Amino acid sequence: MRIKFWFPAALAAIPAVLIVLVYFYGNLITKMESKKIARDYLEDHYPGQPFIVTNVAYYPGEEIYIVHIISKDGSVKAHLDVRKGKVVNDGLLEYKTN
Repeated sequence: MRIKFWFPAALAAIPAVLIVLVYFYGNLITKMESKKIARDYLEDHYPGQPFIVTNVAYYPGEEIYIVHIISKDGSVKAHLDVRKGKVVNDGLLEYKTN
């Protein structure tokens, strides 16, 4: 009798948990695409400067993926904000003027 109740309840809870996880942590496929977009952006705007993507985080309030980058020598640490397939904020601009 208990199995008849818990099994459908568990099946109903799985999509709800997945929706909450995607909302707070972002879609895994979109996260990978954001990483690729950031790498392409770095190659186009900063050629010859080796950067490493260290982390990709998701900010659910603005639906932005924050791509953390660091130069190979460790002197520059910055981030790029990626939203809907475009870089909307370049955290490296402050280093470009120096």
